[in-house]
Amino acid sequence: MNLTTSLADGRLRRLLVIDQDAHAIAWLRGVCESDGEVRVAASLTTGIELTAAFRPDAIVIAASMFEPKQATASTTRTIVEQAISSLRNTHRSLPVLVRCTGNHKSMLVAMSVGGLEGVEVISIALGEARLRQQIAMIERQRQRQRYPRVQVSPAPAGAERRLPLLGSCPTMLDALKSIGTMSRVRHPVLIAGEAGTGKRSVARSIHDASDEPSDSFCLIDAVATEPSATEAILFATSEPGKISLNEKLAGTVVIAHAEFLTTRLQAMLASIVRAGDSMVRVILTTASPALLWPDLRYPLQGDSISLPPLRSRGDDIDILINHFVEETLGASIDAGSVQRSVTPAAM
Repeated sequence: MNLTTSLADGRLRRLLVIDQDAHAIAWLRGVCESDGEVRVAASLTTGIELTAAFRPDAIVIAASMFEPKQATASTTRTIVEQAISSLRNTHRSLPVLVRCTGNHKSMLVAMSVGGLEGVEVISIALGEARLRQQIAMIERQRQRQRYPRVQVSPAPAGAERRLPLLGSCPTMLDALKSIGTMSRVRHPVLIAGEAGTGKRSVARSIHDASDEPSDSFCLIDAVATEPSATEAILFATSEPGKISLNEKLAGTVVIAHAEFLTTRLQAMLASIVRAGDSMVRVILTTASPALLWPDLRYPLQGDSISLPPLRSRGDDIDILINHFVEETLGASIDAGSVQRSVTPAAM
């Protein structure tokens, strides 16, 4: 890959890598041309100091550099936003690539950068071609315009919140960043994926990562709930001809299996989506987006998350198996008495 393909102002000549993983550092060095300069910092503090002296064109930082001892959505988000702000102290438009490993803590970091301008999530699992696309996109954006000043929202206060997702494949990284982006606004969201891909977990994660995690969280299963009951829960029909959400609703409302809603209910929801002025976050989940009424499906395409099935997630299977082995055996087996890992043959 070529980091120095253009003589335009958007060209990336200097790359700062804040990482301790020798394999990852070698991977990043390997994609740089000989005339591109790469500096390495082993800690966030050193990286912040080196940024001022080196003035890189882009920064790649390992998610582990942000991880607090007690990882929660709120503490991680605070640390990530403050650290990125410090890295950009001398250059507020500095592109930042966060390298994710796919474990629980790095997923929290990936979610936390969602919605931050000029911050992308990468992993070695992406491969060189996908990284090349990321760099090319950054160069094009730098050529067209200077990034706007990053808008860092205040960290939410509240109880501990966990992200029940693991993985580092490209589609999961995209999903994690989308969760972070959508948690900062109250736009209606469509989550699509086969059964078992974690649609409800993603919906809950959007709610938990928001600035109002203590607000109510309501789940309606369109298959298990009668249409008349669903309509009574969702809509206020006091004024003839006017469709509005029930004023008793607040926080986040999730409608699972939305493709099984009646056409009437989908039309009413489409009216709410088009109005776009609701203070309630509406999330629809579906295994078959094509079965949704077009007037409801099309407005949601810009705010949608597509979840991949496990069979297409590659090395994420290793991450998930090792996680559940550790979770299941970690408390019951002495760490020094047995190796709690899966052999290559078993994997």
